[in-house]
Amino acid sequence: MHFWQLHSIIGALKTAILQYKLYEIAGIEIQAMAKEIDSVKKLLRSVLFPGILIAFPTVLIIDAFDNSKSRQLVKEFSDKEKSNYSCLHIGFSGDYGEIIWNQDYRVPDDKGEDDCDYPLARNLIMLLTGVASEAIVR
Repeated sequence: MHFWQLHSIIGALKTAILQYKLYEIAGIEIQAMAKEIDSVKKLLRSVLFPGILIAFPTVLIIDAFDNSKSRQLVKEFSDKEKSNYSCLHIGFSGDYGEIIWNQDYRVPDDKGEDDCDYPLARNLIMLLTGVASEAIVR
């Protein structure tokens, strides 16, 4: 990404940045959805058409939620449905970030703070989405 392209990502949602980086790095198009959820199964039904699991035996879920409630729902769903779904959790808090596959993931407690107020949050998000994109492609 060139410096003149940065204006288009300032304030962008993590899902949009990840979608862009996956396409830029590997030419992979994904449907990114930025919304709060109460049921992962309902969310997947709204995205996937019936029979997709026949055509594609596994589906990759990328959790980039910024709240523990949604992350817990994704974690529990992925634990139950691990034969059909792989799940990669991407997140940051304060001055660190993590990219962890579901089997090793622990849902963090909500601090009630906006981590995006951290002065270097954008840089950390860009680093995390780049590394996550590489992990997904490999």
